[in-house]
Amino acid sequence: MASMGVVLRAVFYPATLLLFGASLFLVYAPDQIERKAAVRMRSGAAVAALISGAAILVIHTAVVSGETLLHTLSGGTLLTAVRETTFGRAGALRLLLVAVLLVVTGVPRLDGVRAVLAGIIIASIAWSGHPVGTPGRVHVLADAIHLLAAGAWLGGLLPLAWALAGDRGLASVALTARFSQLGVLCVGALLVTGLVNAWFLVGGLSALVGTAYGHLLCVKLALFVVMLLVAATNRFILTPRLPQASAQRQIAVNAATEVALGVLIVLIVAALGVMVPGVHAVVHMH
Repeated sequence: MASMGVVLRAVFYPATLLLFGASLFLVYAPDQIERKAAVRMRSGAAVAALISGAAILVIHTAVVSGETLLHTLSGGTLLTAVRETTFGRAGALRLLLVAVLLVVTGVPRLDGVRAVLAGIIIASIAWSGHPVGTPGRVHVLADAIHLLAAGAWLGGLLPLAWALAGDRGLASVALTARFSQLGVLCVGALLVTGLVNAWFLVGGLSALVGTAYGHLLCVKLALFVVMLLVAATNRFILTPRLPQASAQRQIAVNAATEVALGVLIVLIVAALGVMVPGVHAVVHMH
């Protein structure tokens, strides 16, 4: 069932990123920007997160308990996990909040509330992964901030690319400027919290170059650097040329490229989430 867990995380992580990114997009996007596509993205992401999140909770409980899926669902094991484990409580809270967000999707003038709900949903993932096993709260809080920054930036790229591809007015110029400012803050947060996470999980250069976890993390970092280069091109070369139509078209193309790179990074994160961290792998080798 480990491979199934990776597949489900490969659905769940992008869904939660898009859920938060699209929800936040609907808060900072100018009123003149067409919003229906972002609303559909948010709703679709919520449904995907609800289904995949529920499946992850059940499968993880079955793996930890050593029981079959049927017995996990019918024998009270799942309820015990929800009541007595951090993973179970965080997973149940996420599912509840996603359900609430879906219920209030059609309610007008609640974009801010929906963004807060989506933020809590994505931040709570930090209480379901490797950081929970680290003593203290620094690692968990750093990972929560890391997830929020990733959701705001990566999750906002798809609605941004869609909006820029369909609008050539001054509202798109304002939208690009706002997203650029948000992106700078998010990249800074990702770099700082990424270093904190690496400190707790990698365990040093030997683990980075000598373990499967470290190798996959290096691929993730390489893709992140490419994303930064594309984002820097948008920020420092293309944005000053707005509202030229050619610059806006290229920004939309670059945003779509960032989306593709972001998907690859999230797939790697899904795999890293079920692997033994480098720091522990080195200990086992010794």
